[in-house]
Amino acid sequence: MIYYRNNWQETTNDGLKRNGSKETVHQGEYSHSHTSAPYRSKGSSSSSFSFRRELLSSTKKGSAYDQGNSSSVLNDRKYLGHLESTRREDGAASPMSVLSSSKASPIKDQFPFESSTALKVRSPDKLAGDLHLFDGSLTLTADELSCSPAEIIGRSCHGTLYKATLDSGNVLAIKWLKEGIAKGKKEFAREVKKLGYIKHPNLVSLQGFYWGPKEHEKLIISNYINARCLAFYLQDTEQGKPPPLSLDERLRVAIDVARCLNYLHNESAIPHGNLKSTNILLENPNLAARLTDYSLHRILTSAGTAEQVLNAGALGYRPPEFASSSKPCPSLKSDVYAFGVILMELLTGKSSGEIVSGSTGMVDLTDWVRLLASEHRASDCFDPMILERDNVEDTQRTLDAMLQVALRCILPAQERPDMKSVYEDLSVIALQKGKPKGL
Repeated sequence: MIYYRNNWQETTNDGLKRNGSKETVHQGEYSHSHTSAPYRSKGSSSSSFSFRRELLSSTKKGSAYDQGNSSSVLNDRKYLGHLESTRREDGAASPMSVLSSSKASPIKDQFPFESSTALKVRSPDKLAGDLHLFDGSLTLTADELSCSPAEIIGRSCHGTLYKATLDSGNVLAIKWLKEGIAKGKKEFAREVKKLGYIKHPNLVSLQGFYWGPKEHEKLIISNYINARCLAFYLQDTEQGKPPPLSLDERLRVAIDVARCLNYLHNESAIPHGNLKSTNILLENPNLAARLTDYSLHRILTSAGTAEQVLNAGALGYRPPEFASSSKPCPSLKSDVYAFGVILMELLTGKSSGEIVSGSTGMVDLTDWVRLLASEHRASDCFDPMILERDNVEDTQRTLDAMLQVALRCILPAQERPDMKSVYEDLSVIALQKGKPKGL
């Protein structure tokens, strides 16, 4: 277990109003920076500290996620995949003086598997490890990173996500990996550098990494994206949330994600590996999709990869073939399956992990949609929010075409299409939308 024992400093952000303030949720697993999670404990609040001075590790083994009652949380759907990026909109965490007294963080109310922490600092003043940046777009030293004020914005099976603000004004998303899930330094550095050189307009690219002398001092650095995730738009029912996504917007999101996956698969030859609605950010003003947490399985140990796969299974994104594999690992085909599930979320407005009442009893989302389609009742599964009044026939035709793509994506592995054909099919649907039938 890691005790953040008097390293760093954390405090409640008391400047935020406790009552009547607007709370929002933002990243999946890096989700996740920036992604939004529709589920939030009312008693939780944001916290702040400085990335300052060397970290201490306790003599106990494991991580803060491995405490006694963590298993109950991992079995609770409201936490899985929705731990990332919770923050308030009415204020931001402020830098803490290293001399100020620390307080127990109310973050435990939001994440009951963690004990409250009092994070203080000790000398030396600098991070003592190696900081690597992938290009010249970001200028940063380990010392500057160590002194940057930051706030916790999310947690996932990979670790804890922080929003750090540099003196230059740049804002970064820093993922602090859980102890014991990363590969050895040489292999880790080689793989994360490969990921850092992958650039695409629909991808939140990595900017660098930090490897410290302690086992738990492994950080992954990316730009912070101030955007909500797809899950928030589809499944959150809070008052004050934006209007439901239109059919055009949902189709555009699907095409953006398919385009990015096509690039990863065919230009970089790697799967995303952790595709889910909380890892898809929709960036204003046009709700352009940005994928986070891509290909992190390449830097994880087999145990870390297994935990990621279990998480995906609990959320409904794991393909059936993984159940019969002794060591399931993300693949291009598993990405296609997960994309099919996301398409179903877009079409139905339901969560991938939602259990739905069907004619045969309680079933998961994919079985429910397949059942309705086989009974020629596909229209019963579509989100009523997108059944537009002005052109019902065109809307129905577009939804039916998108559903056929989704159903092909969740076929047995050997029968699934590749992402290139999926992207092309969705692009054709977009071109045909609005045209008279038969043209």
